[in-house]
Amino acid sequence: MKTQTIDTIQKWPTVCTSRTACVVLGYKTDLARDGIMEIFKPVLQQHRSVKTVTLNTAFWIMQLGKNVTGSRPNRPPLKIKKPNDVDVICLSRADGVTEKKKVHFGSYLQNLNESTVNSFMADCANHANLLQLGVEPKIGTKQSKKDEADEVIEAQPLPKDFFKDEDSDEKKPTRKLDSVGNREKLESEDEKIVEDVDDSELQQEPEEQEEEDEGDEVEL
Repeated sequence: MKTQTIDTIQKWPTVCTSRTACVVLGYKTDLARDGIMEIFKPVLQQHRSVKTVTLNTAFWIMQLGKNVTGSRPNRPPLKIKKPNDVDVICLSRADGVTEKKKVHFGSYLQNLNESTVNSFMADCANHANLLQLGVEPKIGTKQSKKDEADEVIEAQPLPKDFFKDEDSDEKKPTRKLDSVGNREKLESEDEKIVEDVDDSELQQEPEEQEEEDEGDEVEL
């Protein structure tokens, strides 16, 4: 039994997600693809009811739902240099269900080796040990995802008077600001006034105020 390569978005539903059971062999490098095929070829004939496809996950990205992606193994054992370059996923359809978010179930192959592949394929065919995706499984290109993130929307320029205060004309002072020279002159005059004040004059003001206060008292 041969596997089929998913190389267009149109093939994804036709070849895989519309089937009762489909196993996706995801790979990021040719070395990873060759290593995973070496393990799966001996058991493909025993599970002809399961459609098996290959998907280059260096180019394509899958939408599988958090229920399934949360169970993705960190580092499945495999006799290749980079085990993380491989993902094996079972996608299964529930019979008689029409709601898109409840149709599909799936699971990751946790331990990728000769002894676990056979039981994984059997579970996929029998809809056993699977999790509900909660979404419709889809694929897209990673480049298109990047383009969407990099898209920039330019804003229209604001009118020149957008931030102008309507009351600014009323609040503006009518007099002109003093020049630096005039300000220095005023400061010097202020200093002179302070210097010319006699201590005796400062003491006379409270006394005069006290006399006035006494003249205002009325006996009852």
